Amino acid sequence: MSRIFGVEFCGLAKYHTNLDNPLDMYFTGPSAFKVYLKKTDTFSKYTFEYTWLQDVDNRDMDHINVVLDTPGSMVNRRSSVMVSFDRTTYSYLSLGVEVPVNNVMANFVYNWSKEKKLVKGALSVDRQIVATAYTLLKKTDAGRYEAEARMSYYSMQILHWTGLLSMTNAKSSIIARFESSSHNPVTLKGI
Repeated sequence: MSRIFGVEFCGLAKYHTNLDNPLDMYFTGPSAFKVYLKKTDTFSKYTFEYTWLQDVDNRDMDHINVVLDTPGSMVNRRSSVMVSFDRTTYSYLSLGVEVPVNNVMANFVYNWSKEKKLVKGALSVDRQIVATAYTLLKKTDAGRYEAEARMSYYSMQILHWTGLLSMTNAKSSIIARFESSSHNPVTLKGI
């Protein structure tokens, strides 16, 4: 926390037990608590900026940008959070976070419509991808759906599932493949 915010969160607690009654619990006598921040860098202030703008091309979309900085600091702490969302239907949300300490970057996208349902996100530290998640359900044609889900942790693929579902008045079929680090690949086919 000290590297990210330039302060240490400190605390102090003093308490006495009741010496006249050994069966009493802690904090039955006089007690005092103190919580404080201790500066660990040379900056003189925090700056906090934000903007909230409506997209000029798509009036249903809003963009929020928040920046936190410690000017004059020995460490670059200029961190930002960017949010974009559809304020009319709430069918789209994008979130991006950048923290220069340890080069932390995170992103998340939620895009939900009649034709496509997408949720994805990623986290990287020191320019190395730590975790990813991705799910997609897409309607390609009338009665035809494609699905995919992926998750990874560092370079290990935890799961990768794909599927195709086709439904017409004449017939229905499904083809799916489930791959995971915890089981052998499984293929499912049906008509």
